[in-house]
Amino acid sequence: MKTTEETKKYREMKGAELQALILEMQKDLTTSVLKIKAGKLSNSSNVSKVRKSIARATTIFREKGVE
Repeated sequence: MKTTEETKKYREMKGAELQALILEMQKDLTTSVLKIKAGKLSNSSNVSKVRKSIARATTIFREKGVE
C-alpha cells in the first residue's frame, strides 16, 4: 500500500536527503497548523498524515544511525 511504498522510498534515501525531507515536512506541518488555526484551511486530515510521515522518516533516519 501507500505506506509501504513511502517507507521503501525513505529507506533508499541517503542520510542527508532524509534529514532535508524531514525538515521540509516539519515546515509544511507548521504552516498547515497555522492555517487551520487562522481558519484558512478546512481539510485538517492532512496534518495527521504529515505527522505520521514525519514519524516514519525520523524512525528510519535513526535506524540508519545518522545524526
